[in-house]
Amino acid sequence: PTRERVCLNGLWGFRPVTKGETAGQVPAPGDCWGWFKVPGIWPNSASEFDNGAQTVWLAPWLEERGGANPFDQAWYKRRFTVPKAWEGRSLALDFTMLQTHVKAFVDGAACGELWYPGGELDLTGKLIPGAEHELALLVTARPLTTERNAFMAPDRIITDKASVKLKGITGDLFLCATPKAARLSDAQIITSVKDKSVTFAAETTGLGKGPYRLRAEVEGCGEAKRTFASPALTPDAAGTLRFTAAWADAKRWDTDAPQNLYAASLTLTDDAGKPLDTLTPVTFGFREIRIAGRDFLLNGSPVHLRALHNSTANGAADKASAAAARELCRRMAEYGFNALIGGNYDFTPGSVSYLDGLLEACDASGMLMAFSLPHMKDFGYKLQDPATAELYRKQTAWLIRRARNHPSVIFYSLNHNSTGYSGAQTPLKPDGAYEIPETAA
Repeated sequence: PTRERVCLNGLWGFRPVTKGETAGQVPAPGDCWGWFKVPGIWPNSASEFDNGAQTVWLAPWLEERGGANPFDQAWYKRRFTVPKAWEGRSLALDFTMLQTHVKAFVDGAACGELWYPGGELDLTGKLIPGAEHELALLVTARPLTTERNAFMAPDRIITDKASVKLKGITGDLFLCATPKAARLSDAQIITSVKDKSVTFAAETTGLGKGPYRLRAEVEGCGEAKRTFASPALTPDAAGTLRFTAAWADAKRWDTDAPQNLYAASLTLTDDAGKPLDTLTPVTFGFREIRIAGRDFLLNGSPVHLRALHNSTANGAADKASAAAARELCRRMAEYGFNALIGGNYDFTPGSVSYLDGLLEACDASGMLMAFSLPHMKDFGYKLQDPATAELYRKQTAWLIRRARNHPSVIFYSLNHNSTGYSGAQTPLKPDGAYEIPETAA
């Protein structure tokens, strides 16, 4: 009732910026516009223009003059009418994956920019509810640094030239309308099989000291709607409202019961119960993963992980799409695997194309997942520096928000190949109980 979002996926007008051109203003309507999809990955070679997973429809003039070559900058544009009902709300573009920079233009006027990996670009006051607008996006896919380090072994760190492999708007794109005043910004649903409880943690924007209340309406698994209501709450230092409620008879999501998914709709109210905002529904599964000594416990029972390295989300559209990811999970299960490890051993620009297809496929098939987070090598191994640590923390938090409500994600993995120790792969020591021996000065 308080917010809405419209998906802007599909064909957009598209025009690569050719060598020697200056991309200062939106090209005129007849100036070599073709077509390309959002989300989409730009061709990395001349052959991919004809044989790639996605087609770039170039304007003939560009094609005749060598336009069918790799590029690192391009224009997107489309027209739409902003819903009249959005008056009085904040308006934003939500990029779920961006490689690596976008500058937005509304009716030809520059109105903001956003950097990798994505997020919200505020267009309040630029887009007028009830009016038709032309939205143009200048996307630049270039490395954020000129060099990068690669950790190959404890005594082998190599440096090579940085590059962006997967370029463009490679995630879903949404136009969002949210309340201007106090509002909810995100939510995490934390379930406990052991305690037979559920915790709702809602991140907020623009709240005062309160008190406030939360109401969660949960549907799914063929059950009647359940309502969980909080007592009076005040935001913590991070602006999060949190409450826990008993839930003894929830249907559990498991490797053999992936169909057990719920959707929670959280409403923020003032202390008197007046609604202030309602989040769009958050899908989750009631499950719990714990480590007890040498055992991984899924919903209280030991689970033995038979895992494969998986590069679905590192590839082109024919690999990263939801349909391809579902087929991959089906084949893995057929061969006896029940888990996968994200093949992106870092999270640099261009290393991941499309995340949501794999995450949703794992949820739907019961395939467990270790989700890869940023690597400290891409921050120069300088996490002791406060500014660098803040960049690392910000990117990691953004990724965790993307993954945390997916029940298939049972582990996070990070700093691949950089934090091992002698015997790390020994089955007798999987609990990490290892003390680094002191060395003589």
